[in-house]
Amino acid sequence: ALGLARTGLWNPHTREGLVLAFSTTGIIQEPDAPVKIVGEEKLYSLFAAGAAAAEAAVVDALLAAETVGDLKAMPQTGWLEEGDD
Repeated sequence: ALGLARTGLWNPHTREGLVLAFSTTGIIQEPDAPVKIVGEEKLYSLFAAGAAAAEAAVVDALLAAETVGDLKAMPQTGWLEEGDD
């Protein structure tokens, strides 16, 4: 939710939930690659990376968006650049 909050896609009235989970249990099946279990001191970095990835995905989607016809949508072009007043 952190990455989404930083892009303005979350507010206290949002009812939908998104979950990013990291398991603290061992893997039952044989993994394809070596597995390394990290301690709690490293979890912050994983959550920060997840938030950054969510934020980047939202920004990428906004930049790739196309104008929707038949709707009164905000234009994609003609916005003031920083410093233009």
